[in-house]
Amino acid sequence: MNKALRPVIALLFLLSTAGVAQAQANLVHGIVAGLMLGQHAARGDFADKTVTPITYRGQKYPMKRTTTEPGGSTVAADPAAQLESQLELCHAALFADSTGTVCPADRRAVIQAMQGIVAQNRPGLNLKPYRTELAFYLAEDARRQRVAGTAAPK
Repeated sequence: MNKALRPVIALLFLLSTAGVAQAQANLVHGIVAGLMLGQHAARGDFADKTVTPITYRGQKYPMKRTTTEPGGSTVAADPAAQLESQLELCHAALFADSTGTVCPADRRAVIQAMQGIVAQNRPGLNLKPYRTELAFYLAEDARRQRVAGTAAPK
């Protein structure tokens, strides 16, 4: 074989294996996402009728919105309503811009503080969907930062 063709053939071989590795990585990611969805379902994250499964980039996360009165208006003084409104801002930011920050540090602090207040004021309310939703937004922020090539926000 010609010595000039050897590097070209080696380069083509390496490039072809990179595509296979990416396909395998995507397959593993899909399997992991499916297993996580199964875990969410097994733990009952989607069992509550006030919890809606939301899909973003092939991943599902629970979105719980419960603070409506029979007439349909939210109770502004209710800490759970305030918590949900902050999470709703993150949800809107998630779908508004595919590269922007979903949950800035100040909003994250407010959400975490509100979770503590809700836990004290409404001890029977299941906070797990709220925590899972916030965790999803924070993970999405970290992913977006990795894609942008910058450090994740603290």
